[in-house]
Amino acid sequence: MGSLKQAIHTIPIIDHHAHNLLLAANIQNRNRLSIFTEANGSALEDSTSSLAFQRGVRQLSCVLGCENTWDAVEQAILAKHRGSSDEWAKECFSGIETLLIDDGLDPSDVHPYSWHDRLVRSKCRRIVRIERIAERHIQTGIRNRLSLDERYMTDIAKHFESDIEAAITDPQVAGFKSVICYRTGLRITPYREPDAGELGSISGDSDSQKAFRLEHESLNPFFVHLTARVLQRLKCKKPFQFHTGLGDNDINLYLSNPAHLQPFIETYPEVNIVLLHASYPFTKEAGYLATVFKNVYMDIETYLLAVMQIREGLEKVLTEYVDSRALTAEQASKIVEDLFFNTANELYDLGLKAVPLDSSAQLSLSKSAPAEPTAQDVGRLGHFLDRNPSVKFLRLQWVDYTATARVRLLPVKQALNMVRDAKYIGITKAVLGLLQIDATCEGFSATGEYDLVPIWSSLRISNRPQFATLQCEFRERDGTEVNICPRTVLRRQIERAKARGLSLLTGFEIEVVFMTRKWTEDHIVFGDSPTTSEGGHAWSAVRALHDHGILNLIESIAIGLERAGIELQQFHAEAAPGQFVLGPLPPLEAVDTLLAARDIITQAAADANLRATLYPKPLPGTCGTGAHIHLSLQPPNKWQHFYAGVLDTLPGLSALTYPNEASYERVVDGVWAGSTWVAWGPQNRETPLRQIEDSHFEIKCVDGLANPYLCLAGIVGAGLQGIEDGRQLEMSPCLADPAVLSESERSDLGIIKQFPKGIGEALERFGSSEVLRKALGQEFVDTYLRVKTAEGRMLRDMEPDRRRNWLIERY
Repeated sequence: MGSLKQAIHTIPIIDHHAHNLLLAANIQNRNRLSIFTEANGSALEDSTSSLAFQRGVRQLSCVLGCENTWDAVEQAILAKHRGSSDEWAKECFSGIETLLIDDGLDPSDVHPYSWHDRLVRSKCRRIVRIERIAERHIQTGIRNRLSLDERYMTDIAKHFESDIEAAITDPQVAGFKSVICYRTGLRITPYREPDAGELGSISGDSDSQKAFRLEHESLNPFFVHLTARVLQRLKCKKPFQFHTGLGDNDINLYLSNPAHLQPFIETYPEVNIVLLHASYPFTKEAGYLATVFKNVYMDIETYLLAVMQIREGLEKVLTEYVDSRALTAEQASKIVEDLFFNTANELYDLGLKAVPLDSSAQLSLSKSAPAEPTAQDVGRLGHFLDRNPSVKFLRLQWVDYTATARVRLLPVKQALNMVRDAKYIGITKAVLGLLQIDATCEGFSATGEYDLVPIWSSLRISNRPQFATLQCEFRERDGTEVNICPRTVLRRQIERAKARGLSLLTGFEIEVVFMTRKWTEDHIVFGDSPTTSEGGHAWSAVRALHDHGILNLIESIAIGLERAGIELQQFHAEAAPGQFVLGPLPPLEAVDTLLAARDIITQAAADANLRATLYPKPLPGTCGTGAHIHLSLQPPNKWQHFYAGVLDTLPGLSALTYPNEASYERVVDGVWAGSTWVAWGPQNRETPLRQIEDSHFEIKCVDGLANPYLCLAGIVGAGLQGIEDGRQLEMSPCLADPAVLSESERSDLGIIKQFPKGIGEALERFGSSEVLRKALGQEFVDTYLRVKTAEGRMLRDMEPDRRRNWLIERY
């Protein structure tokens, strides 16, 4: 679900129905209440009681950082205009890729269309209003006191067609537009040339000193048909836009219904027709036409408030569809991409590349307002509780830098109050500098608080029916992101990938060992697994499931995962006694799901008086346990650059993937653990990177002591850096165990690096890696080094057996 929200808030919008901004001298003459309504005159004052007004004022007050009143908003806007008008205009156009600007306004009142290039990321284009062309030619005849007879009308038609043809070949022109809706309505009569009597009435009624306005029952349809005939004759795909639906109060609302256009649409099946304003209030009719006619499209409204509101509306609607499983998150994201960008980009032949926006800067609202729950968040929680009436508590969880999962428990009533009032739990800023014993690392202080912000898309039933679990991110009290929040660190790497046109699919393997425990005088001691090799346990052996206790435990885990909505693809006995793999999880929100699944497994084992541990080498003389990651890229064509970046930085990355001294007990050769050598190979389980197919790799050099958010962020960040730097995969694929090759054989393959011998060396390589600092950020790297260095000192002071038991109890 997070990927859907990311798409909604970071896909840029192509605004293909824009108007020029007013010149500064003309702004003061406009009533700003027209922001919210099409009314004018005395009716403008009535708009202040409308929902559109109340909602717009609230949103503008957040953007402008002022009180939630119209007076305050209006004064803040005036102050913006007294400053740099360009800066305020840029803020209003945040989130918009480019503008296609209708050239029909009086040029003396507005900025030229090319001026708007400074406000958006890609150069603006022009939409030619056809009535302006026709009016110009007719006005010329009137001023020259020519008789508008049929012969002269033929000349006007030729000049008009010539101008349309010139616009078709003009690369700055993206399309055409008619405002016939305002003039004679959308009930366009069939094509016919006007007769002499009709033309004479125009000549006699017109004042040669006034600007001519084309508003004629025969001539308006004539020029619309003429435009469509030229477009169809020349097989031009530049769209023909029509104002439809709402407008100023001089419009005939009945005749603005796009249903009247159906005969016209059928007459010109090769002409692309765009219904502007989504035809409101006739949106259903427009939707029908866009559905049943291949050449009909609808547009959306944009600029500041409309951009904010359409993103908010889509988040509410599409997440509900995903929650109800009517759509997958991928399908919903594709809808967003097409609606905002892809369709217009193709329709107008703009040739733009969809580069996602910087989500941390997207919309000024995010800079001034806290991360408030949306109405959709409230609805999702209510819907979840309706489906799960047994839930009495919510577990708000996060994972710190020591990979310790921490939680705040809220009764449902308090959780509902929190989401409705947007008042989050405050957590000390020392939270990301705590060790497992709650000691604070150097550089952290108990002063100040973060907001603990729930990620509502991660909400799921927990291991007990009275509890639901969801993951969280930390935010500053003003809503800005916390650079060192583990989940945020990963999310930013995913956003970075998307900005480069890449999507990632991720799945985790969960390997656990179930162990017995007993208390001694002063600490817990963990003994053998209930299954042993002497008892017939072996990799994928049926005998491993003959123990009724273990089989009941596996059934309990499977039921718990299913209840939580986590798809269990497979499980089987691994090679170590008591070790099982609960196969790759669904890729979407893989880490959130992984954490929920681990929690269910651990609790099920506890119910069976066992400890489910992720400790890398819990039993001497057996294979260790990993936390292998499956990763693939779409499109897959850059996988060599991506994995070149990963392999080049793997010794430093091991500080994230092998984050504890105990991790290196498992880093040995010949036991399918991923080798001590940095290498890759197709279907080679003795290399840390096993290529499965194309860009799908299994990353084996990871264990359960790693924080999965940080671990995956490091891998993705290094891979993306490899793409950005154009790194070449110079290492050849290894088809054997690298450890059994001779030094010269390894050298021939480019296998020259080994993993560090311990966490100290790994941290040193991590800290000295300029690539990782650039990819992940200086603040994160420094924070990780401080915490892990302090953790290492604490663990070294423990006696080895006690340290092993201490870690098994916690991981």
